[in-house]
Amino acid sequence: MFTYLQMQRYECIVAARLLLKQDQATQALALLEPQAQMIEEQGRHVSRRMIEVQNLKALAYLAEGEIEPALDAIEEALSIAEPGGYVRMFLDEGEPMIQLLRHAASSGIAPEYASKLIAAAEQPAQGTPEAALRPHAQTMVTQPLVEPLSEREMDVLRLLATGLSNPEIGQELFIAASTVRSHLKNIYGKLNVHKRWDAVRRAEELGLL
Repeated sequence: MFTYLQMQRYECIVAARLLLKQDQATQALALLEPQAQMIEEQGRHVSRRMIEVQNLKALAYLAEGEIEPALDAIEEALSIAEPGGYVRMFLDEGEPMIQLLRHAASSGIAPEYASKLIAAAEQPAQGTPEAALRPHAQTMVTQPLVEPLSEREMDVLRLLATGLSNPEIGQELFIAASTVRSHLKNIYGKLNVHKRWDAVRRAEELGLL
């Protein structure tokens, strides 16, 4: 079950998306700015949630014709996302995001990463874009596992490596702690380990982290 605070955060992001679709960018920003500040104050800066919030802020500023603040927000999102090789969190935002990524690349903001995201959007038929951008992608393709880790399991594993508890991982991914435990059980089985830090060490040996 989600906590009340988690639901508030989730509902805030959903509301911001609805406001953007209704061309109410100013109202969307009024919701998103406190969210970004809250996440940063709670030490959750490197997180999927912060990437999503910064992406939405960038799109809201873009909708208002405020290019510089939009670039500031997308720069923040790209800096957080690049180490994890996130792709869909940008591509799923559609053409306005691609437009913004083009602005970013031409402005010298994470030009290599932004250009790869643009290329992934323009060539969807060439396979899963995450595999091309994720660190150690080639190692992951050839990893000596009977069953490769799923994308969600990789999300859990990355957060596990930061030392977060199960409830904190669940909060980051908007899933219940019991679901985190289920993912961890699968991760342990696939990596043939029994403890959290053994999983992290094994993943590092395989080039997954």
